[in-house]
Amino acid sequence: MHEPQYVELSDIPVQIPDDYTDSEKQDALEVAEAEAELDLNDGKELHGVPDELEPKIRTAIKQLATAELIKSSESPSDVTLRDLGNDGATKRDFAEQYSEQYETLIARFGQYALDQR
Repeated sequence: MHEPQYVELSDIPVQIPDDYTDSEKQDALEVAEAEAELDLNDGKELHGVPDELEPKIRTAIKQLATAELIKSSESPSDVTLRDLGNDGATKRDFAEQYSEQYETLIARFGQYALDQR
């Protein structure tokens, strides 16, 4: 079982109904936190980043974790995200929006790091 390092289970999902179990949230955060570590720090923990970036990194992780939760709702009849429509494509499109927000934030962090050199 993954113990979240940067974001609390109660912080996800973002802006959608919270129909998820703690286990599902832990799985989503495990993926999101690992991806953020890989994207921002060559796979190493993110502790020690500049203070002004910490809340922004948490925001990015929450976006990606929310996308992972949405993606885990594979069946069109799944009760999770039932308000988004009744087909898998709608859910994938919605998850993609959260993934794109994560990618945008990560790209901006990379630019910030370059600007600080």
